Amino acid sequence: MKKLLNFLAKIHIHIFTILVCLLAFITGRFVPLFIYFFIASIHEISHIVVAKIFRLKVNKIEVYPFGLSANIDSLNKIHSLKSIIVLLAGPLSYFLSKILIILSLKIDIISYNSYQLANEINLLILLFNLLPIWPLDGSKILFYLLSFFISLKKCYYFVIILSFLSTISL
Repeated sequence: MKKLLNFLAKIHIHIFTILVCLLAFITGRFVPLFIYFFIASIHEISHIVVAKIFRLKVNKIEVYPFGLSANIDSLNKIHSLKSIIVLLAGPLSYFLSKILIILSLKIDIISYNSYQLANEINLLILLFNLLPIWPLDGSKILFYLLSFFISLKKCYYFVIILSFLSTISL
C-alpha cells in the first residue's frame, strides 16, 4: 500500500488538464477524452514498467491536456540499447491497447462507435509518438540509435535540426 501511495504522490495533474476535463464533461465530450487518456496512460505506464525492470527511478508523472509524460531518471546514463527498449515500450503498447479495445467491445463495455474512436486514437498516439520531434519517443529512439555510430554532440545536433524541420513541415 505504501508503494502505491508513493507512486500516486508522483503524479502531477496540470491545472489546464482539469479545466479541459471539466469542459469535456460540460460539453458531453468526456467519453472521447477518457478513451484518449486511457490509451495514453497505457502508453506511459509501459515506459514506466520497463524502466522499473531496468531499476530506473521514475521521478514524476505529469498529466497534461495533450497527454502524459513520465520523467525517468538516468535514462541517458544507462546503455543506449536499454534506453531504446524503455522508449520503444510506449509505442509497442499499441498492441496491448488494441487487445483491450477489442475486449472492451466484446464484453460490451464500449459501443461500436467508441470502439472505432478508440482504434483511431490508439493509432494516432502510436504514429504521433514515433515522429522525430523532441521530446517525443521517435526523436529519442533516433538519438540513441545514432549514438552507436556518431558522437553524442553530433547526435544532439542532428536530432534537434530534424526535430525543427519536422515541426515546421507539420
